[in-house]
Amino acid sequence: MLMNQSSRDHTLLGVRPSPGPGRGAVSSQSSRDKRPKRSLPGSTVRREGRAISGTAYPAVGDVAVGDPIGELVVTPTEITLFRFSALTWNPHRIHFDAPYAATEGYPGPLVHAHLHGSYLARLVVEWAGPRARLTRFRWQNRQYAIPGDELRITGTVTAVDGRLVDCELVETNQRGETCAPGWATVELPECDA
Repeated sequence: MLMNQSSRDHTLLGVRPSPGPGRGAVSSQSSRDKRPKRSLPGSTVRREGRAISGTAYPAVGDVAVGDPIGELVVTPTEITLFRFSALTWNPHRIHFDAPYAATEGYPGPLVHAHLHGSYLARLVVEWAGPRARLTRFRWQNRQYAIPGDELRITGTVTAVDGRLVDCELVETNQRGETCAPGWATVELPECDA
């Protein structure tokens, strides 16, 4: 996997699908597991016209330019940030120590740049379903977020070329400020006959 190292533009190229549940970072629910998906604490996922736990994911021919891909609403907590710091081995105190963040001039610990990207990727991967493949993904961080901010992630289909679908994503806070725009390309599966 390649990543653009720019501090404001993050790009993942050659993202591979998970080889199965529990074996990869982009793991989705097993096709044999019919239990409904559960959202992480502090998050809500909404899909246009159908429940997120439904089995109707888009396939080739199901989407058109302008189609919404749903909405993800998350409210990060200080515990979320502490856990993400631990998971990513990020020891910077600005992500979990409120008094330290105040010395840097912020009103609270900052949501990690890569957590913003994770939220954007989560929306598109959950919309596309377990048989789709995320082939390109990038985002930019534009506005900081702190625990308690309500982050709303939405997306729209911007291009369709055979099995490849381009999506434009945006994460906004409760004040309507754009925290992170993103762009993704997804390879959809063929329709089941």
